[in-house]
Order: sequence, then C-alpha cells, then structure tokens
Amino acid sequence: SAFGVFATEGVRHAPSPMLMFSALILGLGLYLGSIDNPLMRPAQALTALNPAVAGRGGWSAIWLQPTPAHGGAQEVYRPVLQTLLWLEWRVWGNSPSSFHAFNLLLFLGAIFLSQLLAGRMTAHPGARMAAGLLPALHPMASQSVLGVDGQGALLSLLACLAGCLELLRWRRTRRGAALIAACQAVAV
Repeated sequence: SAFGVFATEGVRHAPSPMLMFSALILGLGLYLGSIDNPLMRPAQALTALNPAVAGRGGWSAIWLQPTPAHGGAQEVYRPVLQTLLWLEWRVWGNSPSSFHAFNLLLFLGAIFLSQLLAGRMTAHPGARMAAGLLPALHPMASQSVLGVDGQGALLSLLACLAGCLELLRWRRTRRGAALIAACQAVAV
C-alpha cells in the first residue's frame, strides 16, 4: 500500500478485543450524560411535531411525502430515518431519554464497526487505534449523539461502515455485491 500501514489484498487481521472494549467505554463515557437531555426544537420537529411520526400519518406519509419543515427550514425526504423515528415513537412515545439512549446505541454500533474495519485493514497498532477511535472523537459525533436529529447521520455512518466491511469481504470472496449496494443506498 502507499502508506505502508494498511493490509495488502487477501490479508485479514482480527480486531483487537482490548482496543474495541476501550473504544466502546470511551464512547459510553463521553456521551452517557446526554441521555437525560430534553428534546430540542429540531428533535421535536422530527418527532412530537411531525404528524407522520407522532400522528396517524403512518407509512404512506413517511414514504410518499417529504419530512415537514419547521422554523423556515426546507422540507427533505428521509424515509429511512422517519421510519426509525416512527418505530421508536411507537415503542416509547415522547420519552427524550429513550431517544437519546437509542442514539447512544447507534453511536456505539458505529464505534464497534469502525473497530472491526480498522482490525481488518491493518495490523499496525497505532493505525488501528486512530482509525477505530475516529468516530468516538470526531466533532460530528457530538452533534449526532446529543441530538435526536443526528440519527440520520448515525444511520448513514453505520451503513457506510457496513458497506466498507462488506466490500472487504467481497474483495476476498467475490460475493455480496447486492449488500454493498444496499448499504450505500441507505447511507445516501
């Protein structure tokens, strides 16, 4: 490889369990306090004030209409995010702590997948640590984890990481191209 750090084609490294555990504990420690935060205005616009999520709009409103805009914002079309928020609303209603806890779980999933990806790409411990901790320390993470409106970014990150992992598997086995395309479609 050009950098001399990343694994060559066909070489596969197991992720470090200690590094993976450390990264998950770091992410949990950084954002556990966010669970008790109230829902801010953008999150309320996506949940409680959104008739497709909190009302009786249901699937047709989610998949056939754009997300309603509040406060002068432009309407956008986010059916995967809206469906997830609709499911969350049905499970725990207007509970800010539950929405924030779910954000934290999505974030920890992203850390886990980044650790898997780093472990499969390089054997160099420093590169594994830097690549694996990037989602935990990146400034985008704080906005995505602290606000329910960041679930879309977390879902995109999870889909991109899953697509990258699947791409590495595809390079080895030449199977699973449809899954790569599905992950990238969700990420967009």
